[in-house]
Amino acid sequence: MRQFKNSVFFKLMFMIIVISLIPLLFLSYRFARLSTSSINYELVSSYQQIEEQYSSSVNRRLERYYDILGQISINKTIQRAMTNSTDTENPYIRGSYVSQEVTKYLSSDSDYGVENCMVYSAIDEYPVYNYKVTMIKTIENDSWYYSYRGTERDYFFTKIADSVWPQLSLTKSIIGTDFYSSFYSNELGFIKLDIDSETLFSPYGSKVSQSDLTYQAYVLSADDTIIYSTDSNMSLDAADLSKKADADDGSGYFTSINENDIFIIKTALSECNLTLVVLFPTDTLMDRINRNYQTVFLLILLIVVFIVISSIIFAKMFSLRLNHLLNKMKQVEHGDLSINAPPIKGNDELALIDKSFDHMVNKLSDSINKNYIIELEKKEAQLHSLQLQINPHFLYNTLETISAIGMTSKVYSICNICEHLGSIFRYSTNKEQQDIVTVEQELNHTKDYVYIQKMRFQDKFDVSYQVKPSLLYCMIPRFILQPLVENAILHGLKDNAIPGHLDIIVDEADNNLIIMIMDDGVGMSDSEVDTLNAYINENQENLLKERKSSIGVKNVNLRIQLSYGYEYGVTITSKKNEGTCSLIKLPLHGKKEV
Repeated sequence: MRQFKNSVFFKLMFMIIVISLIPLLFLSYRFARLSTSSINYELVSSYQQIEEQYSSSVNRRLERYYDILGQISINKTIQRAMTNSTDTENPYIRGSYVSQEVTKYLSSDSDYGVENCMVYSAIDEYPVYNYKVTMIKTIENDSWYYSYRGTERDYFFTKIADSVWPQLSLTKSIIGTDFYSSFYSNELGFIKLDIDSETLFSPYGSKVSQSDLTYQAYVLSADDTIIYSTDSNMSLDAADLSKKADADDGSGYFTSINENDIFIIKTALSECNLTLVVLFPTDTLMDRINRNYQTVFLLILLIVVFIVISSIIFAKMFSLRLNHLLNKMKQVEHGDLSINAPPIKGNDELALIDKSFDHMVNKLSDSINKNYIIELEKKEAQLHSLQLQINPHFLYNTLETISAIGMTSKVYSICNICEHLGSIFRYSTNKEQQDIVTVEQELNHTKDYVYIQKMRFQDKFDVSYQVKPSLLYCMIPRFILQPLVENAILHGLKDNAIPGHLDIIVDEADNNLIIMIMDDGVGMSDSEVDTLNAYINENQENLLKERKSSIGVKNVNLRIQLSYGYEYGVTITSKKNEGTCSLIKLPLHGKKEV
């Protein structure tokens, strides 16, 4: 258990979970608060909109009623009938004129709760009677008439039998408007419009069931009497309701009545000095808030599960990649530099570390192999030098003797061969000669070798040298030209049917020294060229297992790559029956402008 807690997997997983959960919980809390506020604002806005539509609807109806009263009060036909200014003096016929005119105004508004509309005439000398008109003296003893005369208001409420709510009556005085009449500017009577309160104040303009509404509406008179409510049971006290309504500034607020939480909005109606109070229960709000909290909680739970699963997967993948790198390090720690495991995929820091580690190990392995091969080369060179140094004076004396015999016998070609061969011996056995020589020194050695070969093959080929003077002082490894020239003569020109040509070119390109040995001999096929290039570029591990002689193209290529890097070396190109080109690429060192 302790080992698991100390693992990178556990620490990384724990860190991801903690780092993710802290902001998640904070953001979830903020989201819940903001969403709750949004729900609250949305519902309050809808409550205010409902209340505004409700009050606007009632105001429009009241304004329409007053407009009807106004139009009836100035109707010329009605006023003429009331002042006996028509073509008949019959009070019933004149009354029918009035009834017909009143009926015209009421026919389009029958659905708005109009119970009755009567015109009452105060001109006793011209009585008028019909179903929509009568004389005031006929109603002087009615109870409602005392309510009308006892107030200066143009409305009053009357209790109606078998009705829960009082009836609203609107009144309007009729003033003479005929300038040429003796009744001009006199009060001719008044109009009374009776309206059913339940129909007038109903939220939808008609009687509705309380169960169909999501709120309760109350209409209060100036003396705080409830004259209408959607709550037919009258479960609220008028005084308590009025007190709660007075605390509202018109935008509504949350409160409680009878231990029930509500949202209350108050609005003054434009007519009749009435107040509309609408109560919205908070059950809908609380239900939406609770659903919101449940949604947020479920969302948090799903996100937490996702974070935990994702952190486990990520931490597991990361730890597997890290263990992959650790296994490579343990392998190197035990001395095994042959890394066969694939590199870590990706472009992140861990993948870069893995690539850098592989590169470092490969360079270390190459460096070890390179140093080992260099040591072998040195040992072989030392052995070869020792072999060549066996009694060198004896060899020089022998050459001198042969040269003297040739001179005596007047065979001067023998003298020349001995001279060039002696130069080759001195170049090869000179202890003071460094491993790095100039291009000029290496060319002189090559010319000695070419002279002897031309004598051997009886002018089977000729040779030309194309060298920039500024490149003669460039430094190159010793003994890299002669093996390639030898390869061109023995394998390209010796068996040629006609005399061939050998070109030795020294040039520069892209800050590199380029040496080309070109012949027009028998050449090689493409497959032979590929095989030869593969052989001379054989990897170092195989070279360590199978050592060949140091003489040859392969040895030259290996010595160059070990000294300067694998971007340098020897490349062979050839065409069958056209010739072969051996190209040596070296870094440009020691160039002198001439």
